[in-house]
Amino acid sequence: MKFFISFSITTLLLILSVIVSCPSYDLLKKYNPLLLQTSNLPKYIHIIAILLPFYFSFKINKFEVDFFKFTSILMFVPVLLAFILKFNKYNFNEIIVDLRFDLSYLTVIFPFMIIYIVDYNKINSLTK
Repeated sequence: MKFFISFSITTLLLILSVIVSCPSYDLLKKYNPLLLQTSNLPKYIHIIAILLPFYFSFKINKFEVDFFKFTSILMFVPVLLAFILKFNKYNFNEIIVDLRFDLSYLTVIFPFMIIYIVDYNKINSLTK
């Protein structure tokens, strides 16, 4: 219950701080983070990103082992597809120098990959 209350208060404060500091509703609609981050992605990547969790939810056998593996895949697939699409549209120099793609999205996967690799090595060392 404490978590729910603190999460609700924090979320409410963050939303209120954005709404209060925004000069107009139209500006908020035009420059909201969700729209800016996903405006360049094709609709089929959105659909894949929504459907993949349902597919992987049936593939998890042991939560401790499979959770981080499938989370890594779920987080990496949409970002990788977006990167490949940008790479096909622009050249590598434009992606890096002209900032056509935010490479920091590729780093989101690292914590989940590292946890999965460490857990996978622990499990394999125990079975040997």
